[in-house]
Amino acid sequence: MKKKTLEFLEAHKSETPSTWREEVEKRRENWLELRQLQRDAVDRLLKERQERM
Repeated sequence: MKKKTLEFLEAHKSETPSTWREEVEKRRENWLELRQLQRDAVDRLLKERQERM
């Protein structure tokens, strides 16, 4: 069974290396940037509201 599995994996090996780690890192950085932009927008809105009062 183990030999059969290894043969299958070797037969279906990708020609190019996987880039999933890089893609995950980009999505994480993008998420963090969007989260910071959200916080900045809320802070601006709160400041404007306080100035109007």
